[in-house]
Amino acid sequence: MLSDTWKNWSPQTRMAITVITLAGTPQPLEGRQFHLDALLCDLRNFNPELRALKKQGYIKQSASNPSGWRVYPKAFEWWLADELVRTVRDEQAFAQWIQAQEWDGLLTKGEKKQLVEFAKMLSGPLKEGIAGLIKNAVG
Repeated sequence: MLSDTWKNWSPQTRMAITVITLAGTPQPLEGRQFHLDALLCDLRNFNPELRALKKQGYIKQSASNPSGWRVYPKAFEWWLADELVRTVRDEQAFAQWIQAQEWDGLLTKGEKKQLVEFAKMLSGPLKEGIAGLIKNAVG
């Protein structure tokens, strides 16, 4: 169901929810902060998509997330994190995934690099699957 919902969204909507997800994901590496500044700045360009996602109940405003939003339901956030980790294992597969999302014109080289680095950073807790990410989020 989550995959079908994802496929029906525009590239801009997928980009907006990806940035919100990444900004709200616990950072599992001790003492290492990951910065999504460029991607968060781009989020301002997706106001129509943010309004639609809010109206549909996929996001809610959140002061605790640097993006100002939080993804609901949480299962969608976990599904997307797992999807990113799976594709980033192979740089060519990740490049193909970016093209499949139709993000080539939406992301700069630096932003693509940020996505790769963040997904690789998530791979530690996701070795155990979604349970690892959930444990990190609540623990």
